Amino acid sequence: SISRKTKALRLEHQSLSVESKGIFLSLLSEYDSTARHIQSKLSKFVNQFSELARKYEESQQRLKRAAGLFLQYKELFEAEEAKNFHLAAENSVLLRQMESSLDP
Repeated sequence: SISRKTKALRLEHQSLSVESKGIFLSLLSEYDSTARHIQSKLSKFVNQFSELARKYEESQQRLKRAAGLFLQYKELFEAEEAKNFHLAAENSVLLRQMESSLDP
């Protein structure tokens, strides 16, 4: 009777051991599947982030070029404005000289 109980307990232990190994392998498989899924999502995120960073860099370069062009146009405009102011002053002097030469 003790040997039957011992035998029964051993069989139950073996059965539980096999069952727990099965559960462990099932959990391990599920973990592996989940880890691969997460890795895939993370890889997509990294690729999207890299693309976004590249586009941001490109837009920064375009913005710098646009700012440079703006400054060039501003300098040209200011130079033209100064030239026009100088010409207007010269014209004013010439006009006064002509008026004074016409006065009796």
